[in-house]
Amino acid sequence: MTFLSLIIQKAYAQQTIGVPIPGTSCSDGVIDNGLSEYIGCLYEFATYLAVGFAIIMVIWGGYKYITSQGNPDTVMEAKEIIGGAIIGLVVLGLAYLILSSVGGGIV
Repeated sequence: MTFLSLIIQKAYAQQTIGVPIPGTSCSDGVIDNGLSEYIGCLYEFATYLAVGFAIIMVIWGGYKYITSQGNPDTVMEAKEIIGGAIIGLVVLGLAYLILSSVGGGIV
């Protein structure tokens, strides 16, 4: 029996995974449906982090764009930062759509 399968069996056997995830429905550490609910809470937490990071990157790209003083290299770098953050948000939204249509209980 591998270590990973042992962890999965223990997670399914107990009703509470005593590791709370802040800002989600798992913040008290009590999980009713086992591992799948905990993975959904991890996904929710990671989504909050990713959206927050994308907003910070858009702000940083806007700051670089404003302070570039017409330097074409800095303007291009700022546009790439903003574009990358927006593409990341689109990918995150598409991942949510795929997960909600395929595995509705996860998200």
